[in-house]
Amino acid sequence: SDADDHKVNRANRREFVIVAVLFLLSGLSSLIYQVIWTRMLVFVFGSTTFASSTVLAVFMGGLAIGSLVAGRKSDKIANPFLWYGILEGIIGIFALAAPHLFSGIGIPLYKMIYQSMHLSIIPFSILRFLVAALILLPPTAAMGATLPLLSKFVTTSLDVVGDRVGTLYAINTLGAVIGSITAGFFLLPTFGLSTT
Repeated sequence: SDADDHKVNRANRREFVIVAVLFLLSGLSSLIYQVIWTRMLVFVFGSTTFASSTVLAVFMGGLAIGSLVAGRKSDKIANPFLWYGILEGIIGIFALAAPHLFSGIGIPLYKMIYQSMHLSIIPFSILRFLVAALILLPPTAAMGATLPLLSKFVTTSLDVVGDRVGTLYAINTLGAVIGSITAGFFLLPTFGLSTT
């Protein structure tokens, strides 16, 4: 009946709004992580150019890998919203662990390799990139997998794919803009690197 269809549509809209708010916060936190990881890698690389390049390359590579894998698997996943939540939890764990991974593994490993092998700048920079990539690829791949999973969750028919997925992507991008501004102009100056 029309009344039942109206209730279903209202429930779908409410569900989509909840998902959109979560994805806005996901984009916001992802860019805060990116800014923080870049600052942390300055201690490893000693140069903002290498740090920024590494984080950007790994961030984009991880997003591509996660999106590719989740895009291919999302049709077979029974509850994509549950998996979205699991991936966000994994991202959060890596965000908390990243400072310890960089200082506890990255820096001592780089120091040991440099002292034992005396690599020139290019091989040593490649090595630093690879170790940083090993630390950052899991959370960035998880970030990349979130859009395909949420797209599957909110898409009820092919008629709404473009509208729903485009809206989600735009909202996530808006969150990313807010996150980068918040991290760079408020969180870091106010709270410092470790607290942020």
